[in-house]
Parts: sequence; structure tokens; C-alpha cells
Amino acid sequence: MAFITLENVTKTFKGRDAIKNISTEIEEGTVLGILGRSGAGKSVLINMLRGMKEYKPDKGKVIYTV
Repeated sequence: MAFITLENVTKTFKGRDAIKNISTEIEEGTVLGILGRSGAGKSVLINMLRGMKEYKPDKGKVIYTV
């Protein structure tokens, strides 16, 4: 069972998609690296996973299984 599940997550700022339709599962204990060019949405994704309300997905959902 996944520890964190992202289902079709999209986050938009000023009409531009920072993250668009991301889906994945992260198992407990997994070491994860996020790579991408400047402005690719890496920090947006991390802040979303941290649960910051400013980064709540506009579409889709983040599911935490504890």
C-alpha cells in the first residue's frame, strides 16, 4: 500500500500550470529525488506534499495513508 498517492494533481498560478496532471504512488521508506529544469514545478510539488494550504491542488488529490 502506498504511503502517499497523487491522483491527477494540477496546480495553476496566474493561468499557468506549474504542475499538470501528475499521478504517482510513493511507498513508505522510499528515497525520492525530483529532477527538472528551473521553473519545472519541483518546489511546488514538495510544498504540496508538505501540505501547505497555498499549494493545495487545483485539481486532483493528494492522499496520505498512515
